Amino acid sequence: MMNTMVVNGEVRLNPELLDLILLVQSYRRFKRNEIIMFGNISTDCADEMTRYYFNKLPEELLSRYGLKRNLISYEKVINFHITKEMMETEMSKLDKFVFSK
Repeated sequence: MMNTMVVNGEVRLNPELLDLILLVQSYRRFKRNEIIMFGNISTDCADEMTRYYFNKLPEELLSRYGLKRNLISYEKVINFHITKEMMETEMSKLDKFVFSK
């Protein structure tokens, strides 16, 4: 478990938060591609992805980063732009990136 990096009211990136963002974004991409690939139109892709976020991720993990089980937080994670620079940054130096204010 990582400590939350809050500097001047900003949540700073750390390895655990980056993994959380990657997990949620990757799952969304996986579900969307699965539906496209297998033509499972009866599945509500958006509903399935938000259900995962709301039900599978531990609330204490989300709350460490000021996130909640709601659409606002879900969209904050989904829409966070992960750059090549972030992925290439040494784990101990990820706190130079701001996740949210």
